[in-house]
Amino acid sequence: VRIDPVRLGGLTPARKVAAFAELKHVAVYPVRPAEVGAQLAAGVVHGRMCEHVDWFEELFIGGPRFEVQQLVVPSDHGLGLRVHEPAAAKYRV
Repeated sequence: VRIDPVRLGGLTPARKVAAFAELKHVAVYPVRPAEVGAQLAAGVVHGRMCEHVDWFEELFIGGPRFEVQQLVVPSDHGLGLRVHEPAAAKYRV
């Protein structure tokens, strides 16, 4: 099951879909953004993989990283992200 936390309305509804998939022994595949998808895949029984797109790498420091071709969930608080202020400054209005 491809779970999109953005379209579902956040992590809580996404976890509900993942819990139902677990009841049916179906693997889940969280899609966009990887910062949320990695957390979701790591927190469910049948989380096998997640989508990774580097759209936000310029704006954030931290988040999931690759180690030995595996996406690893950060150990920092929350999603493990911090705003990269110099990069974000050029997008301020």
